[in-house]
Amino acid sequence: MSVSFQWPEPAWLDSIPHQKRDEYRLRFYIALAALYADEGGSPIAFSRTLGLNDTALSTAKSRGKIAPETALKIEQALGRDLFPWEMFLPALVLPLTA
Repeated sequence: MSVSFQWPEPAWLDSIPHQKRDEYRLRFYIALAALYADEGGSPIAFSRTLGLNDTALSTAKSRGKIAPETALKIEQALGRDLFPWEMFLPALVLPLTA
């Protein structure tokens, strides 16, 4: 299973301590998905669009963690080509072995 497109990571991510990068990357991708879904980029509005409670994405963003079900909902709403669930949960992706 491959993803045909990958968003570039923000340049400022390199300045974040290594142990915090996954959290900051997730925050960036949630904000990007919300902005992609709606011009206003509101995580509350996008949460509603996904059928979640109003604070679901804001909470995920502030905690730096997202539920797998939420990542799947984002993928289904915006398309796997641009927003695959693995983008939000890279730790769940097993490396391929030869």
